[in-house]
Amino acid sequence: MLTRHKFRLDVRYGAVTGCQLKTKGTNPQQSDRLLQLLEKKNLHEIKDWEAVFAEAGADSKEAMEMAKWVQSMLSIPS
Repeated sequence: MLTRHKFRLDVRYGAVTGCQLKTKGTNPQQSDRLLQLLEKKNLHEIKDWEAVFAEAGADSKEAMEMAKWVQSMLSIPS
């Protein structure tokens, strides 16, 4: 069985304007909380995606894997 994990991130001019998380172990309230935490933040201000996901309560194994992937795609090298 194929499990589908989805993370949509809407960004305009570098600022988060929307997002949606759908993974095993997450619920709509966690996705809404993630949006509250990210909305109007600039991507360069988000240093630790795993911490943001965890703060939203989206701390299932699948959600943390998604956070690590997002971190690898969007992190700014030091």
